[in-house]
Amino acid sequence: MGNLPLEGIRIADCTQAWAGPHCTQHLADLGAEVIKVEPPYGATRGDRKASSGTYAEGKEGGKPWNKQTVFNMLNRQKLSISLDLTKTAGKRLFKELVKISDIVLDNYAAGVMDRLGVGYEVLREVKPDIIVASSNGWGPSGPWASYHSYGVIQESMSGYMAMTGYLGDETPYRSGVDHIDPVTGMHMSHTSMVCGDL
Repeated sequence: MGNLPLEGIRIADCTQAWAGPHCTQHLADLGAEVIKVEPPYGATRGDRKASSGTYAEGKEGGKPWNKQTVFNMLNRQKLSISLDLTKTAGKRLFKELVKISDIVLDNYAAGVMDRLGVGYEVLREVKPDIIVASSNGWGPSGPWASYHSYGVIQESMSGYMAMTGYLGDETPYRSGVDHIDPVTGMHMSHTSMVCGDL
């Protein structure tokens, strides 16, 4: 079949939940080497999809890592590393990863990467041509920028839920799929490729 289009591209993936991992899942499917960066198990909650939802065979078991089905679906074909970005050693190792990467992606609330000491200005000192793409619910600035968000919140705030439901029923209904998460992931993957001229 030949080479995949993004072979040779390395991505440091600091995404979590659905939208961000959906983005990097597509980039991995296109051949990019995606390295998922997570905190050490037990140190913090880590990726929310890894700590909630449906487990294979219906039970978490004694070792929950690699058993959560949605997490596994969204993170297929990715490598992973545990780094505590609140610690000096974690930041140092992350910067070493950035030196050999092409793109850094995150979907934390606005300002989190800066507060961790690994925001764009710091990372471009480490690697001047690094591409950094960040996606959050309410944009990088403004009165809501620091708030966390999920697709279901975006559905209600955007008016999407007002377009669902049944004739004659004024009750807004969620889509049941939270479309905004995967749509955001697809837009983020496309933007990363276009901005990086990939």
